[in-house]
Amino acid sequence: MHRQFGVNGDALWLYASGLDQSRVMHQDFVSPVKSVGRGITCNADLFNEEEVWKVMLALSQDIGHKLRLHGLEATGVQIFIRNSELYHRQYQEKLPLPTRSPLLIAQAARELFSPALHLDYACESSDCPGNKSHSARPAPAGQPVP
Repeated sequence: MHRQFGVNGDALWLYASGLDQSRVMHQDFVSPVKSVGRGITCNADLFNEEEVWKVMLALSQDIGHKLRLHGLEATGVQIFIRNSELYHRQYQEKLPLPTRSPLLIAQAARELFSPALHLDYACESSDCPGNKSHSARPAPAGQPVP
């Protein structure tokens, strides 16, 4: 395993043999949320900016809800676009200010999508643009976040 996978091969061998020394997490342990995302496969191709905007806004509503639920704020946005031929593109950017606002997240995703550059790509889309708050951080206590 070491020859094939290096150090990772050693770790895999230890795990598979039941010999790893890592601590076992308590049964109630829940991993902290580091990012929040949402995607969807559309049942029809998207042909114009308005159709793409509706999907991005709907996905951003879910993202905003998840951010509030986990007490997080988005510090960046990422979109992923795939066409019917399974070619894909991904774009991301940091937000100027942390936010939980679905509208601000959707607007940032829309700017990343940039219809003038990518609408032809999306017109053949079988997978709608997904957005994701690509990095999130805990919201400051007692401070409203946009």
